[in-house]
Amino acid sequence: MKKLILIWKIPLEVLAILISLFFLSRLLYLGPRPVCIKGIAAAMNEWMLNAGQTNGCFPNVKGNSSNSLALLDPYDGDELWRYEYIPGLNYNDPNNLVLMYLKTKTHYTWHADFDHTIFSPSRWMVLSPTIDGGTGPEGGDLVDTPELKRRILLTLEYLQEKQRPYWMTISNEQMLFLKSIN
Repeated sequence: MKKLILIWKIPLEVLAILISLFFLSRLLYLGPRPVCIKGIAAAMNEWMLNAGQTNGCFPNVKGNSSNSLALLDPYDGDELWRYEYIPGLNYNDPNNLVLMYLKTKTHYTWHADFDHTIFSPSRWMVLSPTIDGGTGPEGGDLVDTPELKRRILLTLEYLQEKQRPYWMTISNEQMLFLKSIN
């Protein structure tokens, strides 16, 4: 009888350790690791070359963010899906606009950041139309939620003012996101 109890005790202890590790990993989650910004810039440039876009226009499939971003899959793959993409912008548009942003906040400051901790501020990674411009070590900006909202709204106003193709579809899609965050 003692042998039977001992046999069950070991698997239960292992199971308890595994469950504890799972919850600890959720507690210490640092957010998504940003994608190499130079890689994103290269993917955009490669797409423009192959699509014959000599005017600096980024992908815009009828204003749909995910369909537009899907055009970059052959050049940078699945990693780009960590980002939300705002179609309708050009490379020469102002740098205070938002071309892409990580879908969730992160503690990382860039893709090769090994100095962050769970105590590092959790912020949104934002890429402007120049992609590699910004205040981050590799480019991009790390902003709080009010600043992200302000810059997305500024981007939507800009698209409407310039009457970019499908600006209304783009605006409707982004407004849903803005309503979902605090």
